[in-house]
Amino acid sequence: MAISAPGDKATQVLDEMGSETTPRSHEVTATKVVDTIASYSVHSERGSGAWDATNIVLPTVTKHVATGVPIRMLLPGFPFKDSSQTVVLGPLPDLGEELALSHLQGLCNNISAIYEHGAEILICSILTESPVDLMGVSDEAAWEYGEALRAMATRLETCNIKFIRLWDLLELPSRYLHQESQEKAKAHYLEHATSIRQELFHRYGDAQFNASVAAATDKNWATTHAVYVGVLTQKAAGGPESVATQMIQRGKAYGTALRANFPDYVRLSIHDSTGQDKISLALIPNPRERGAIGLMPWRSVVAVDSDGSYRAVYPDQIRDTHELIYKDGQPYFFREKSELFDWNDPGLQVTFEHLYPGGIIIRPVHRPTSMRLIPMQKVRHLSNNFSPIILRGFQETLDEEVWVKKGHELGKILT
Repeated sequence: MAISAPGDKATQVLDEMGSETTPRSHEVTATKVVDTIASYSVHSERGSGAWDATNIVLPTVTKHVATGVPIRMLLPGFPFKDSSQTVVLGPLPDLGEELALSHLQGLCNNISAIYEHGAEILICSILTESPVDLMGVSDEAAWEYGEALRAMATRLETCNIKFIRLWDLLELPSRYLHQESQEKAKAHYLEHATSIRQELFHRYGDAQFNASVAAATDKNWATTHAVYVGVLTQKAAGGPESVATQMIQRGKAYGTALRANFPDYVRLSIHDSTGQDKISLALIPNPRERGAIGLMPWRSVVAVDSDGSYRAVYPDQIRDTHELIYKDGQPYFFREKSELFDWNDPGLQVTFEHLYPGGIIIRPVHRPTSMRLIPMQKVRHLSNNFSPIILRGFQETLDEEVWVKKGHELGKILT
């Protein structure tokens, strides 16, 4: 089973309330929007009563509806790829980021189906929480990852997803450099990244906040601290517990900066939480682990299983059962080994593009390639778990005789 698209109920035709726009009608619409957002959260998958954000989220969404603006959401995340080759396939975004961006765009699409002004998600990289020196990732690698992620979003046409950089939180003049030249923006960032982070801590740091106490007494911080310790166990020379506590201290300043700059945004989170002040969601939902945040795409690889589902895993978990798949020369994901993907017969070589939330586009590598060569029984079996199967770029598709023949190969034609 492929990833489901939560909130599909939002696409149903809703009763219109005429042309009347009243506080009551605003709240009705806002409630439907909140229900849609909740359907994407891990809290909603943990049973009734697992999440109640009415007091926090509903007033914010109602304000958006009343003023006729998009539902604005904020998601800190996508900092850089992990530096360990035992965890990821390389330094650039791959199928994991594709699925994550498409999943977030799906949330916006479902909100747009019930609210005419739609929604947008603002992504801000969490470089303050993940110090590059301790994670073994350079500022340049983090910059290149961010640029590649933006290019991917453009290619995927995830038009409701926007990105901001750390300097946008500080209203520094440098935030406009990208309008002049990407090269100038990159050079400025690499020269001043450390100073920019220090300025953020100076402005928004809380001297009264004790990260050690928070990690021991606050459920949200304790959960985040545990995640940091797990990530840092094999990376931090200073000891994962100590470094994770430092990251909590920095994260507090970062969270304060986000609230100061975006007070009317619905806060999404990649970390588990109580759900009281932010909505935790899985970027790559795992049908086998409902209600779990799972691994981040920048700290894992994607496994495409034979049942059509996607999982974020560590490479060592699936190396024996899955095959490494490349895209444009870049290692991109793992796919469960199956003869159904073996189409390399004489004269036939194809690529398989896996789609969100499910489906495959199959294209010939070399043109012209006749549809006569397509193994229709493999197409039929693939469609059982990977539907829809889209065959694109083949020749002779308008030849009726060839078309009917391939139809018979697919199965009995009922007339």
